[in-house]
Amino acid sequence: VAALWTACGAQVRLLDPDVHDRIFAAVSHLPHVLAFALVDLLAARPDAAEVFRYAASGFRDFTRIAAGSPEMWRDISLANRDALVRELDSYRAELDRIAAMVAAGDGAALEAVFARAAAARRAWGARYDAGPAVACTRGDPFFFSTPGVLSSGFTTAITARFQSRYSRATRCTSAAPTASTPGA
Repeated sequence: VAALWTACGAQVRLLDPDVHDRIFAAVSHLPHVLAFALVDLLAARPDAAEVFRYAASGFRDFTRIAAGSPEMWRDISLANRDALVRELDSYRAELDRIAAMVAAGDGAALEAVFARAAAARRAWGARYDAGPAVACTRGDPFFFSTPGVLSSGFTTAITARFQSRYSRATRCTSAAPTASTPGA
């Protein structure tokens, strides 16, 4: 598997399985669950048509990944449930902290959170945009790829079972996915 990814231009790195699962619960699985949850929440509202009518680029950017394969993301979420539940709990605590700031009218605290997050996102973006694709393996039949770089929608560990099940969505390229890319 490593030779295949190297041939595609990736830098292959080995990760301990627990480290891999913890990292990808945070940077892949959690964002997908959040996007699915937000769209599902809004779609279930009685005024969903009105709400979606005013959704624009921020909503589009945040929820793009909710158009991915529900079956695949169900399987991934359940396969890494322990790490994902820990990340969901952490995120819920952060949302509660921010909700308290909003309720208290604490603009300075909100701005501080937003400023830290904006700086961290810009720093990550500069590294991500400039860096090569990375493929990692756990030393078993698992692998993952960088979002939008080596695969369309596979941003987590996928077993050989997932690979064969979803092979139509797997591609080996350094090009960013387009709007028509399945699972992108």
